[in-house]
Amino acid sequence: MSKQTALQWYIQQHDELAELSRNKTITISEILIRIKDIKKQALQMEREQIIDAYYEGKEYGFKEQGEQYYNETYGGQDE
Repeated sequence: MSKQTALQWYIQQHDELAELSRNKTITISEILIRIKDIKKQALQMEREQIIDAYYEGKEYGFKEQGEQYYNETYGGQDE
């Protein structure tokens, strides 16, 4: 299985949730909870992917530098 970007994962989760909604196999309150969880996880995945990409792009870098780059560029932790 190939790796997914955070956006690809988010779209897949959204599509699966939409299908459950169309089939009426999930309640509105469950949908709202899942949307919040999916958003939070996708943002964390994106953050990690940015940090990892920065780290892998630096020949002699350290993971902490990737975290510093993310925080300086994107403002730290996402909500």
